[in-house]
Amino acid sequence: MEERPGRPRRICALYESGEDEPVSRLSLTSLTIRFGAAAVEAEGVGGVNTLPTRRGRGYNRLLMERALAGASERVDVAFLYGIEGLYGKYGFVTCLRESRIAVWTGRTDGLAGSAEVEVAPGSAEDLAEAIALYNELHRLRPWTSVRAPDTTARLSHASAWRPAPEVVIARRSGTMVAYAVAEGASYGQRPRTCTILEAGARDESAATALLAALGSRCRERDVCEFTINEPGDGVVGRTAAAIGCSESTETAPDGGGMASILNRRRLVTALEPELVRRADASYSRLGIAPAAGVDAVRRGVVRRLAAGELVADDGDLVRLLLGYRSWEEVGHRIDASPDDRPVLRGFFPGDGTTDLPTGYAHQFDRY
Repeated sequence: MEERPGRPRRICALYESGEDEPVSRLSLTSLTIRFGAAAVEAEGVGGVNTLPTRRGRGYNRLLMERALAGASERVDVAFLYGIEGLYGKYGFVTCLRESRIAVWTGRTDGLAGSAEVEVAPGSAEDLAEAIALYNELHRLRPWTSVRAPDTTARLSHASAWRPAPEVVIARRSGTMVAYAVAEGASYGQRPRTCTILEAGARDESAATALLAALGSRCRERDVCEFTINEPGDGVVGRTAAAIGCSESTETAPDGGGMASILNRRRLVTALEPELVRRADASYSRLGIAPAAGVDAVRRGVVRRLAAGELVADDGDLVRLLLGYRSWEEVGHRIDASPDDRPVLRGFFPGDGTTDLPTGYAHQFDRY
């Protein structure tokens, strides 16, 4: 077990008899992942590798099966960022879209930010507050990690050839209302592009001031466009859309951000309050008053989901829970009664609704 700030990590390895170096190894990182308003303990698989001279002998499969069996004793779901054509055989399915927002620097000219919002370079002392704001802004967003206060090192890591990311902070009356983390340029290079690795704002006024500062930063460096690695349904994304931007979303059939249910019954039971919250929000949005006895129907649906009697495929279920698929996309394949369907539609509203933001995993939470 390796202890790292906020994220303990287990190293799993296979050795051949008499060998000092492992022939195959991977790591399991402890995470707390949101499924909307609920967050569950999970483990992330990373660093999977087998020595080139020992590949093709089944070591990778043996190690993955043993590691996931051990993980299932501790958590109910596992995540990874994988290549195509490999991890599906271990029960993982793609559950994450990649999103970015591109802003032409000229569109930020003349932005009228509030005089009450002050934007300035951040320091190490600001990072804990930025993490708290991140947790607040993404409290309903699937796939986001719950960051611990001591994980500031993720936002300030420097390497031998690249300085630490640059942090920009916006405050109103002394309280942080927005922040951005820009990719640091390699030493000795003049950057021709600018990537904002992460950005968040509490309201439109704060986001406007932040975008104006980012645009000014790019103009000073003769950069005509900057990219923000955020989904478009956040405050920053909506504010950027108002001044004109382009959003790109990548959806892969395999690989990328993937998840696998390890213990269906325990996971569904843990998420029952979140499922009920989604259903109630869906009814409210549609102006539908739940019928008498709906609580009994919900309990029955949760019980059958946990037992695998509804949405029998674990891949379908984890995609629905994380908002990657909507009920309309998979409901036609599932034998649900007329009483069940309104409840399931509320449980699984799908990506892009007001009740379930787009699932997103920020770069600093990847492992």
